[in-house]
Amino acid sequence: MRSFELKLYKEFPIFFDRERICGFGERGFEVDAGWYESLRELAQEVEKQAKLEDRSELETIYCGQCKEKFGTLSLYVHNQSEKIKAITSEFRSRSAYICPKSGKPRVPQGTSHIYCVYT
Repeated sequence: MRSFELKLYKEFPIFFDRERICGFGERGFEVDAGWYESLRELAQEVEKQAKLEDRSELETIYCGQCKEKFGTLSLYVHNQSEKIKAITSEFRSRSAYICPKSGKPRVPQGTSHIYCVYT
């Protein structure tokens, strides 16, 4: 297991739950370490919003899959509210400008997988 995965599992054990019987539990993170900071920020925002919604059952909001799709970060989050959907959508859009391998800024190249074309 890669070090960024261990950090995310440790810091967000409910949101990134490997024990769930779902795509995430079976496959884990299907992305590279360049998006670590984005994933960390996303999980923090989801937890913060869940608390604002007074969702004491935070364990019901969890990541079902985390992968790269069409050059962007794609997360499938279960039991999310409209506000949490907006948060995940924002992070998907922002990820197009971050190299998934290095974490450095990049210029989106459509749906291709060209990494680190710097601005």
